[in-house]
Amino acid sequence: MDLSGRTKVIDIQSSIAIVTGAGNGIGRAVSRAFAKYGSTGLVLVDRDNNGLLDTKRLIQELTPSVRVELLAQDLLQERVSDQIVSETVTTFGRVDYLVNCAGNPGGFFYAHEADVSMFDLVHSLNVRATWLLQRAVIRQLLKQEPCNGERGSIVNIGSVVSHVGQPMLSAYVSSKHAVLGMTKVEALDYAKHGIRVNCVAPGIIDTDLGRAIPEEIRERNLQPIIDGTALGRKGTTEEVANCVAFLSSRLASYVTGTSLVVSSAY
Repeated sequence: MDLSGRTKVIDIQSSIAIVTGAGNGIGRAVSRAFAKYGSTGLVLVDRDNNGLLDTKRLIQELTPSVRVELLAQDLLQERVSDQIVSETVTTFGRVDYLVNCAGNPGGFFYAHEADVSMFDLVHSLNVRATWLLQRAVIRQLLKQEPCNGERGSIVNIGSVVSHVGQPMLSAYVSSKHAVLGMTKVEALDYAKHGIRVNCVAPGIIDTDLGRAIPEEIRERNLQPIIDGTALGRKGTTEEVANCVAFLSSRLASYVTGTSLVVSSAY
């Protein structure tokens, strides 16, 4: 059997990617997936520098040839988005992919009991910071010459609650609806420039953050959802990361403005 023409299932060879929220969870898994599938340069962003160092170590244990730059930054500051893109271009010469993973789930509360500061914090990171970095990357992509017919690809991490409601999660649910909305608008606005923008919408995923939720809340609010999914389990960060890599790659060249729900039929 001649396998000489065989290629990787997902091929993002020789690409440069920015990944936020890369210090843990889905962001860490996405960073590792991009390295595995062929990125040569990664710019990883998170407030947690120790988490970033752990992610870099995990990447370089398996793919030591990948150059990994770390930026411990607070995405809530407007200037940071432009700084991230500027440092990426200075180091690598271009940007090919952005994955906005950074987010804040807020907490479980009823609206009449909530403090507005919680609502503002969730929306500041999940919506405003996502939009700011997306804007900065789009500005850079518009300056670049297309490569293989595209200037670049952006994937925003939404949630299954970008599509449905969830009790006691008003701030989070509304913020993730906004992420899906901006994804669809930017996809329409920039398709003619060779820029694709998509959303990955995970269901309940097994992460350190999820495991830190008090057991009483997990049993009351989350376990019934997990039990009701088609597969009857939580997803893994790797399963989400593979979907992100697919949407970023040329295999998804006709996919833009969509939301890929990764939720086991929740």
